[in-house]
Amino acid sequence: MKRRHGFMIADVIIALSVVLTLSGVLAMGVARQKQASDRMADQRLANRRAENALLSMQAGMSTSSSDVRIATLGATSPVPGEKWVQVTAPWRFGEATVVGLVPEGSAQP
Repeated sequence: MKRRHGFMIADVIIALSVVLTLSGVLAMGVARQKQASDRMADQRLANRRAENALLSMQAGMSTSSSDVRIATLGATSPVPGEKWVQVTAPWRFGEATVVGLVPEGSAQP
């Protein structure tokens, strides 16, 4: 009885191509997850910078971070003696913005 060996080789080649395709998809998924994680870490850092600058102004201290931008908003404050400010901190992919009330005489660049 003769056996055909060609069918077995075709099965092995198809199985290897399926495994290689799945490993490629898995590698791309891991790379995208790492990029998303780095992006979120950068955004959290920018949010912390903006929040710390706003908290410093609310406490009456000067802002220690030089890379944040502070703008006074024209909206009227519900609390007398306070004003609305917008603090913006840049990050690699955009900007993080925080809006809050600070005392009228707070230090501002």
